[in-house]
Amino acid sequence: MDDKVKRTYPVGNVIQGVNYRGFTQPSGIRYIYFQYEVGEKLYVFIDYASAGVDTLKLDSKWNDRPIAVYNKSNNVKVAGEVTTSEIDIIVSPSSQSNGFVELIIG
Repeated sequence: MDDKVKRTYPVGNVIQGVNYRGFTQPSGIRYIYFQYEVGEKLYVFIDYASAGVDTLKLDSKWNDRPIAVYNKSNNVKVAGEVTTSEIDIIVSPSSQSNGFVELIIG
C-alpha cells in the first residue's frame, strides 16, 4: 500500500518489508479476503470473481468508524462512509471479469 504514499528515504537507510498473496476457495462472489488490524485501524483486502453484492460483516468494535477506500477497481462501489456491523460492497458487471477493493477502517 505504500506505493501511493511516495515515501522517500535518505541514502544509507535500510528498509525491510514483506509481501504475500494467498489463494482461497471462492465464497459467493468473493475470491480472496484478508483483514488485519494495526493499532486502531483495520485493513481489508478483497478480490472478487464476479459481479454481485457482497456484505462484509465486521466485529461491533468497528462500528461508527470511518471507511476509507484506499484503492478499488472501477466496477466496485462501497455503500456508506461509516461502518455499521455490515458494509455492502457492490460489484457491477464490466468488461473486467472481476474486481477488487482495499479499505482502511478507523
